[in-house]
Amino acid sequence: MKNVNPTSGSFTSAVAAIMYRGTDGTPVRVTFTPLQLGLTYPSGYILSEVFNDEPRGEVTLDQDIEVVVNPNGKTLTNRLPQ
Repeated sequence: MKNVNPTSGSFTSAVAAIMYRGTDGTPVRVTFTPLQLGLTYPSGYILSEVFNDEPRGEVTLDQDIEVVVNPNGKTLTNRLPQ
């Protein structure tokens, strides 16, 4: 994860890369929360896809985020403070 602009007070936005290095040959579902990534903005985050800025919704700190990662692939997601 990398902190990026914009900021909201002392809280920064972040980009997270979820990588799959398995050898099964099929996509895998990965589930995590903003807290598990070390994010702490109390109001939660607005999610979007990094490459095309496609909206992925809003989440609170303890709400699950689920992404599907292709074999030998990655998913990059922006997290902006709400």
